[in-house]
Amino acid sequence: MRGFLKNFLYNFSYQVITIVLPVVTVPYISRVLGATGVGVYTFSNSIANYFSIFALIGLNTLGTQRIASAGDDTKKRSSLFFSINIVRLMLLVVISFLYFLFYFVSLRGHYGVPLMLAQWLFILGASLDTSWFLMGIEKFKLTVMRNLIVKLVSVILIFTVVNKTNGILAYTLVLNLSSVFGALLLIPLSLSFVDRSGFKVSNVREILIDAIIFFFPTLATTSYTILNKILIGVFVGSTASGFFQQSDTIIRLVLTFVTTINTVLLPRMARQSADQDSKLGANGAFSYSVQFVNILIIGATFGIFAVADKFVPFFFGSEFVQVIALLKVQAVSMWFAAISSLIGWGVLFPMNMPNKLTRAVGIGAIASIVLTPIFAIWNGVFGATVASLVSEVIVFVVLVISSAKIVPLSILKIGIFKTLISGVTMFVVIKFVNTLILTSTLTQIVLDVILGGLVFLLMLALTKVPLCITVMNLIKVRGKNNV
Repeated sequence: MRGFLKNFLYNFSYQVITIVLPVVTVPYISRVLGATGVGVYTFSNSIANYFSIFALIGLNTLGTQRIASAGDDTKKRSSLFFSINIVRLMLLVVISFLYFLFYFVSLRGHYGVPLMLAQWLFILGASLDTSWFLMGIEKFKLTVMRNLIVKLVSVILIFTVVNKTNGILAYTLVLNLSSVFGALLLIPLSLSFVDRSGFKVSNVREILIDAIIFFFPTLATTSYTILNKILIGVFVGSTASGFFQQSDTIIRLVLTFVTTINTVLLPRMARQSADQDSKLGANGAFSYSVQFVNILIIGATFGIFAVADKFVPFFFGSEFVQVIALLKVQAVSMWFAAISSLIGWGVLFPMNMPNKLTRAVGIGAIASIVLTPIFAIWNGVFGATVASLVSEVIVFVVLVISSAKIVPLSILKIGIFKTLISGVTMFVVIKFVNTLILTSTLTQIVLDVILGGLVFLLMLALTKVPLCITVMNLIKVRGKNNV
């Protein structure tokens, strides 16, 4: 459990750095680019992002699983590393050709060549990245250090290089060149863990076939955010796509915790899948993960409800007031998305049951594709966001039903009602205090966050949420051992 916690903390740092540092630049970028500029960047980047999904076709997750399964077998690990990277390079060439073909056929009159070239660097960086390998051998510290360096450099460059004159293009180049630079940094680190003297490429065809099989859940899962931005841009406009992007930025920050847990669970369960005696430990880790996610997501949801009205205009600017309603709708979808992600990527995928995950996210993706245009026509970007919520609920229901024998419903319900009571209490207290104390916006937001956090934690302890009791008992035991 100690190793699991250590890897969790490393990977959590990795995910937080990936999202938090760019968030630091959001107020500046929102004001420099404006709603239209943010929308243009979001729409063009969504297209590049979508092509990058096809360039990777699930190779990141599949690669991590295969490398983890290889264990300490250096020859097998090395063969997998080279084989997977050969497949990635082949796909990069094909997808790059299709990307530029799509641009010249469909988008040439809307976006300039420099911007689409700059967005292609996103695809290049994703294809060259070898963090999947380091995660497979559970070397999370190396990816954390790489990401810290790259993100700090990109943040500094955004504040020093990007301005209203060069706006969108400069912002795109800074972000995507940083991604390429970060990928290049990891290549020599990854090579130090493989046997280069016995360079061998094998099973390329098998890897490609398996990647395609695992590609469908990856495509469907990712399509909720990326495809929504594209559809919103098409049916509502690029400015509306920018509104959705800003709301989604905050939601992704919260869901970073879930991504962290999944990334750590995957190699751990892949290694343990052949050992029947160790599965109880994995199931225990999953149970604790669900309880942790319940506490985090429910607390964040009611916290967003309480502070969104003040936070959005202050953080993004008055031009982004529409984001308030979108943020509240997406906050509701967080719990469904988080639990679905835990079941699918934290349990089913590493246990070689991708068919259940594929079926669930496939149905959800179809629902998203059908509902988003309809709801967008009905009520613009707000309607499209509601369609995203409905799709997440559909995925959750299908996953819970199809995996009932593997993941009992009782695990998902542990402590959830007590956590809900704690969240509601926090919301009520914040709203009540805000009617009594009127201060500047920044001070009010800080006070709301501190007060809300304290009330939420106090209620969790008073209602005796199981995970809180477990943590407090561990602290007591450790305290006695240190005496």
